[in-house]
Amino acid sequence: MKIRLLFLLAFLFTLQSCDTDDILPALTLTSSSNEISENQGIITITASLNSVAEQETNLPISFSGTATLNEDYVSSEASLIIPPGDSSGSLSISTIQDEDIEDIETIIISIDAQGDVIVTSSSITISILDDDFDTDGDGIVDVNDSC
Repeated sequence: MKIRLLFLLAFLFTLQSCDTDDILPALTLTSSSNEISENQGIITITASLNSVAEQETNLPISFSGTATLNEDYVSSEASLIIPPGDSSGSLSISTIQDEDIEDIETIIISIDAQGDVIVTSSSITISILDDDFDTDGDGIVDVNDSC
């Protein structure tokens, strides 16, 4: 009888202690593409939770890489915001056209660690593909070169 009571108490304790309210939602960062053209390219960066947000989730982002913000590209937002009742939020990255002959430049978009979510993928690297060429090697971009 005592063993049955002990097993029953252990079973009830196990049921009561298996509460998942204290598990943080997981966040994944994705992009619509890993490459973007220098000529009017636009991509979307999305932060997705594995559950619906109960309150607004504001995710500050940082930009790094070989491309320069506001010189080679612009971002529609300074942070990713997931509104209450939604499971994702997005921003767009647009390139700025120039006539400089450049190698492939990169944009690294990162989310810093957050206390209210578990970040499963904290950064994305995007390549900006240059569309300026100097086929005759005279230092003048083909668009402006008459020879």
